[in-house]
Amino acid sequence: MAALMAFAVTPLMAVATRGRCYLRRTGDGSDEPPFDADGNPGAVRSPCHVCGQECERPGPAACPAHGAVVCSPCLSADRSGTYLLPAEPGAG
Repeated sequence: MAALMAFAVTPLMAVATRGRCYLRRTGDGSDEPPFDADGNPGAVRSPCHVCGQECERPGPAACPAHGAVVCSPCLSADRSGTYLLPAEPGAG
């Protein structure tokens, strides 16, 4: 029952709030395009500021605190919120 509720209620909440509570940012703070003209990930590889692994676009996000990029696994494991981009004006 709980799984059914999660699959049903989450999209309904997104529709009811028109995405206001879910879309903190529309971009990742980087000047590099996430995809090339053919829809493939960008060719630029950047080292993650936290773990040092090289990651390709569209995975990393710009880190405003350190002027570098942070890969998605490190962003999702960040408990302190240090690497998050600030919300865009009018978002959330």
